[in-house]
Amino acid sequence: MEAKKFYNHYQGIGWKVGGRTKIVDWHATARNWMLKADELKEEKTMVAVSQNTDNLKTSSNKNYNEPL
Repeated sequence: MEAKKFYNHYQGIGWKVGGRTKIVDWHATARNWMLKADELKEEKTMVAVSQNTDNLKTSSNKNYNEPL
């Protein structure tokens, strides 16, 4: 899937980096793409885990009949 994303991305922008510089070594560019993809997956996992934590220490079992 990442190979398809890589190809479609660079095909769409004319095989250039930053919109100006032509890609000289597409193998190296593809390796960097894969490294970045792994990093982004790790970041998304970390964000998902941190969003599931209850930093306010609230309870989902609330009794609205109790006064504050």
